[in-house]
Amino acid sequence: AQPNDAEIIINQLLKIPDPNHSYRDQQGKQRYNALQAYKTYEALYLRYKQQLQQKPTPDAIKYYLYIGAIAQQTRAAATTEAITSDLMPLYLKHPQHYLHVLRDLPFLIPSSCYYLGKFFGYEEQQPTTATAFLQHHQSQIETILGPTHSRTCIKNIQLMHQTDETQSPRYNIP
Repeated sequence: AQPNDAEIIINQLLKIPDPNHSYRDQQGKQRYNALQAYKTYEALYLRYKQQLQQKPTPDAIKYYLYIGAIAQQTRAAATTEAITSDLMPLYLKHPQHYLHVLRDLPFLIPSSCYYLGKFFGYEEQQPTTATAFLQHHQSQIETILGPTHSRTCIKNIQLMHQTDETQSPRYNIP
């Protein structure tokens, strides 16, 4: 049976090998194909990114942000780089949709807001700074997330803001 999206994401988090990504070598031993597993996970990421570009739904946002949180926890460099580049443009199209998901799933706030802040120094392609972003979006973040969760989000955005134009950021997620 093919795993569903949630199973693929949980397997990635827990580093559980998917039997669909195994093969028998010439000696008949069962081997795990990590590249095939990565390609499945990458395809999942791209599918949710594409869905969010076309028509964001709460479930698509949840899965996408789960993928980001897991990438951060597992230090999956390719996925964290992709989300660093992709999340902000997706967020800016429908910020209230993302904030409502974060309000309902606050454990996703540190990683999601970290990615939003990290965007501002990423590959020197962003036309604005974290300060300008927060000036425009902070009240909406505070209103939807509430005082405690908005502080967590803003701190994680500012973590990157403190270094956004002068030095490499430090990884410091609570």
